[in-house]
Amino acid sequence: MKRLLAVPEIAVSEALSNAIFGLLFLALAVIVLAGCATVTPATGGADSPTTAAQTLAQLYARAEEAREQGQFPRAMLYYSEILKRDPDHQKALTGLGKAHLAQDDPGAAITTLSQVVSTHPRNAEAREWRGLSYLRQQDYQNARADLERAVELDPQRWRAWNGLGFIHDLAREGEAAQSHYRKALAILPGHPSVINNLGYSLIISRKYGEAEQLLREGLKTSSDSKRIRNNLAISVASQKRYTEAVDILSQILESAEAHNNVGYLAMLHGDLEVAKMHFETALKLSPKFYARAAENLDEVQRRFDQRATNSDATKSPASP
Repeated sequence: MKRLLAVPEIAVSEALSNAIFGLLFLALAVIVLAGCATVTPATGGADSPTTAAQTLAQLYARAEEAREQGQFPRAMLYYSEILKRDPDHQKALTGLGKAHLAQDDPGAAITTLSQVVSTHPRNAEAREWRGLSYLRQQDYQNARADLERAVELDPQRWRAWNGLGFIHDLAREGEAAQSHYRKALAILPGHPSVINNLGYSLIISRKYGEAEQLLREGLKTSSDSKRIRNNLAISVASQKRYTEAVDILSQILESAEAHNNVGYLAMLHGDLEVAKMHFETALKLSPKFYARAAENLDEVQRRFDQRATNSDATKSPASP
């Protein structure tokens, strides 16, 4: 979780929405990989992409296998060999675009996938992955256009639905976002990234109980997901079950950081005494949290003072 700093005290609903938005984790879930190795094949030999005896189908099968295993340089060599023989090979171009995106090069991915879209505009897969590439570049207008077109062409493109939900959440359009995430889950039930994102959206909409239930279900099949656990803690803390939220966060954070973060959430919800207790606990547990927790304690005191001032201001003046 990012460093938690004090925020100005504004209207409660707006403060909660804006501040909690910055604490949640949202997962784009662009790539689902079996591994992360980056093994490049040796030149020559029966398994080399340059071996002429291999058919395009064999090359493509090996390219896809390498990409799914996270061996992106190896996959790209196979895709490139296919494209030397068939420059308009839609599946190879699409696979190459996916590999570029997986290596965090969305610009190259867009260039490659655009070759498919320009000649085959009804290719839903290429539309989907180009949309996700635009999304990685934070080009939300083009991303939305491609992703919406992808689900028009093929309503089973779950990544496109998830990406559209992401875009709507960034625009604070919770109902639309949740509708899109649910469509993704209908296609791929139980996917941890989509569950996390739907939970995130429900929290932003202050549907804390519903978010908690969903995220707990997600942990049953993805117990190692830090994103889901983090967002679960926020949903629980937002229901003012702060001790339970500390227990949840302590499974992925140091105890001091868990107390600091829950203290911050308590402060956002106006529970200043609880916030103060958790900040003080963070200080006792870890000296390295001194500056951060001390800053948050100062903010708690400022809010106490402001609350007292507001209370005095609302009292009726004494009769003469």
